[in-house]
Amino acid sequence: MDGVCALADKSLVTVDGARQPRYTLLESARAFAVERLAAAEESALMAKRHARAVAECLAQADEAYLDSTLRSDERAELLMPELDNVRAAHAWASSPGGDGELAVLIAARAGSLEEFATEAAPWLQRHRPVVEGGVAAAVAARYWFTLASVAMFDLIPRWQQIEAARLAEGLYRTLGVPKRVFACLLEQARHERLAGHLAGSRLAADLARKLIEPSWPALMRSSLLHMDSGTARADGDMDLALRLARERAEAAASSADWGAEVNARMWLIDILWEVGPIEPAAAEIARLAAQLEQRPVNAALTAFILGNMVGILGECGRLNEAVETARAALPLMKRSLAYSLDALAFLFWRCDRPAVASLVLGASDAKLANDRSGREQNEVRLIEQARPALEAAMGAEVYLETTVKGGAMDALQLHSIMDRTLSELVYADCRTTSV
Repeated sequence: MDGVCALADKSLVTVDGARQPRYTLLESARAFAVERLAAAEESALMAKRHARAVAECLAQADEAYLDSTLRSDERAELLMPELDNVRAAHAWASSPGGDGELAVLIAARAGSLEEFATEAAPWLQRHRPVVEGGVAAAVAARYWFTLASVAMFDLIPRWQQIEAARLAEGLYRTLGVPKRVFACLLEQARHERLAGHLAGSRLAADLARKLIEPSWPALMRSSLLHMDSGTARADGDMDLALRLARERAEAAASSADWGAEVNARMWLIDILWEVGPIEPAAAEIARLAAQLEQRPVNAALTAFILGNMVGILGECGRLNEAVETARAALPLMKRSLAYSLDALAFLFWRCDRPAVASLVLGASDAKLANDRSGREQNEVRLIEQARPALEAAMGAEVYLETTVKGGAMDALQLHSIMDRTLSELVYADCRTTSV
């Protein structure tokens, strides 16, 4: 530290004012140092040491988070400042002279961070041949578990997530890590349910239930409550689904993990929306959105919440507010690549934009076909209202051509159309009759 402070005194290193100060070498000094390392033939050695240090930093936060001894906001606070280090470490480890197994591990641990998942997803896909070619069992297990995680929703097809959860479960069983096996089973249960495979979802949840122990953290029990609530919902037992969702929200709140609490409350709101009437769900999601302004969460989760808010407000006829919410949500959806396409298609239909609504609906249909999954019940209801109305308004042939065109669009093209349409909408254009 004396050496670092001496560099700071000479203005060669800058120090930020954060609670945990970070020291940054000036670019001119850095360029000189890089040249000297190269001249001494020590560049590769330093890059290797740096990559291993970054991997260790990721491991400490990641393992504590997986054990539910580190809150999601604490993990983000520890790791988000390190993303430039993560990128540099991964770049070296992925290079011809690097370390392929270390690259896999860095990508897997960084990819589980929802704030970084969009960037890490292509890394994970590129490393699949390395994993399948043979790496340590613990490295492979963490790799498959990240692919199966909620951070990879909308980034990895659903069927691949189911496959990854099963592979991770088998490896963690071999390694003798019951908490990880439990987590893998819950991911299997989630993905199987979303894919419409209810028998597989129940089996995975029941296997997880047999593993849980009273001493395990509350968040693990909360996760099991979520799976049971989802099963009850799929069975049509909405009273049980709602009761379990409330229990889950209470358990998540008791954990003092704000991210987990937000997820649990959003699930509860989604069930309230399905059960009806819609206005209580609208009030709850508005309250949650207002709290997020003071206590933010990552872009992907915020985008998901605002997307649901668009659907709720749109369905209960509050189109002015729905349009305003969609405008706020769209940049976050672009950043996280998590678009609430069904809610947006419904909104464009309600606002008399049938061509745009059909394009967005076509993109949603294409994504679901690629994921081999279905819609949640609220989205099913929205589309069941919008689809026949759009077909009738546009004519069957034009409607089909438009949805096919939407299904062939990339995310950037579709985003541009939605952004332009939302910016052109004035509140007087929106019909305000309730559905």
